Amino acid sequence: MKHSFISELNPLMRQLYEFNPLLFILLKAALSLSLYLFIFLKKVPQSRWLMWITVLAAVFYTSVFALHCVWMGSILR
Repeated sequence: MKHSFISELNPLMRQLYEFNPLLFILLKAALSLSLYLFIFLKKVPQSRWLMWITVLAAVFYTSVFALHCVWMGSILR
């Protein structure tokens, strides 16, 4: 984001990145982890379709996080 190769569309996360990029990455990792913890600790409503939506959201969010890490790693080289 610093070099305008990518941009954060979420305005709160964009402000966090501008404040501290490391804090941005740590928060994204914590959000991914918390979604998985909700699933594994069975804190998600037991409706089958809601469980699948939560799993898909966790996988999608983690995939986007991983993509951001790859992009940031390639820019920092």
